[in-house]
Amino acid sequence: MKKLLLSLSVAIATLSTPAWATTLSGLDFKSVMRGLYAGKMTNCVVDDEDLESYPHVCLDEVSDPDMPEFSTLALMHPVISFDNQNGQKRYLLMIEKVALNDEGMPTSGRIGSAKADLYLFKKTNQGYELINRNAQDEEMAGS
Repeated sequence: MKKLLLSLSVAIATLSTPAWATTLSGLDFKSVMRGLYAGKMTNCVVDDEDLESYPHVCLDEVSDPDMPEFSTLALMHPVISFDNQNGQKRYLLMIEKVALNDEGMPTSGRIGSAKADLYLFKKTNQGYELINRNAQDEEMAGS
């Protein structure tokens, strides 16, 4: 019986380990972009003071299927650290995605809704381990 329970616990632990397990050396802009968006970064023109105030890079992604010529700008918002209900330190990271036209201007207003990738990390001896994330490009509603 003990062997069966041990086998089940090992199997459950293996299944609950996400296939996308990622550890970053830090939560600074370069570490985040290289660790989470490797091979997708590209150059583009940004002509908006508000957008330029955030650490940003363009991604080789289609931001709007109806307008594939638009660039996707990834903006990194400040990391939010908090203690979870068990008193463990967690770090919430948001990468907002904005569609840019050929002149580097946003194609629509950012107020009200935006696409964003949310990541939740915990600190380990090896760095910051990704423990959860939302669905890719999930649309967020603001108020």
